[in-house]
Parts: sequence; C-alpha cells; structure tokens
Amino acid sequence: MCDFEQSEISAVRQVFPHATITRCVFHLGNALYKHIQALPGLSARYRNNNNDKNLLRSLQALAFVPINEELLKYFVLTYIGPSYVVAHPEILPGDDEEATYGDGCDGWLRAWINHEQIAHRDALFPIQLWNLSERLHIGLSRTNN
Repeated sequence: MCDFEQSEISAVRQVFPHATITRCVFHLGNALYKHIQALPGLSARYRNNNNDKNLLRSLQALAFVPINEELLKYFVLTYIGPSYVVAHPEILPGDDEEATYGDGCDGWLRAWINHEQIAHRDALFPIQLWNLSERLHIGLSRTNN
C-alpha cells in the first residue's frame, strides 16, 4: 500500500514487478484535498459552501464502491459536475490548459457535456490503484496509517 507519490510507485514496481499496488484511503483523502485546493474555482466552492464541501469530500467514498466506470461517471455527473462544468469556460484547441485535462473527472465532463475535443491522456492514478472495494471484500486493510 502506497501514498500518491509517483516516484514511490515506480520504485515499488521496479523492485517488485509482480506486486499488486494499492493506495491508502488516508492518502487518497489528502490527494483529493490538495487537488481541490489547487483549482481556484473548486477551492472557493469548498471554502464558501458547506453543501459543495460535503459533495467534494464524498469523492473519497468512491474508493469503497466496486469498480464500475459507469457508476463513477454517473456519480460525478450527478453530484459534482454540472455546476462546475457550467462555471468554467470552454477549453479551446491549442490552449495551454487543454493539455492538462486527461482521464480525470473534469476531462470526462468537459468532453461529454461540452463535447470538447480533448486529447486522450492516461490517468496518473487509474481507478484500479485507488479503489479499495476488493481489498475490503477479502478482509485486507484500507489504510497503512
């Protein structure tokens, strides 16, 4: 079980190539919080609106939902997406910002709701690495703290 440091993940994969790597739910929460704080629009909503704060915090609960991409997309679209997508301007082809959106929720929402042409980029932390539902099902821990 690792935190969300790419260098740590790479080192573990190099030394133990056949190991199953998962993330710690505590570190998932920290990573989500840092990401929310790094996005001015979400950061302001998190600070100023308790309902939005609770919705954003609930993203951490996705670690306990069995892996089902459609369910994840439905959750994000229903509870997080519409007001956030509407509040942000369209990313135009060639914008510097265009390259920063990959397989994350924001990239998905912008591509499907706004029908923007966003280049595909693999997720830095694919759902299989941070989803803990299978670990819990077989009785393993959800955190290393």
